[in-house]
Amino acid sequence: VGSLGRSIQSRFRDDIKRCKQKLEALRGAKEMDKVEEFNRERELLTKLLLQEEAFWKQQSKVGLKVGI
Repeated sequence: VGSLGRSIQSRFRDDIKRCKQKLEALRGAKEMDKVEEFNRERELLTKLLLQEEAFWKQQSKVGLKVGI
């Protein structure tokens, strides 16, 4: 993984960590606005995890092509 790959990997890791922390803070909230925010964060986390998975699939294909 080149420097761009490490930068993207770090961004994914940081964004996912932040999202999980926010979800933990919102967990158990009863106010409707907090419940909605929790749901938005959960959707964001799902999106980030899918993007990270796609990134790693792409990296593995590139690695196979160049024989890494």
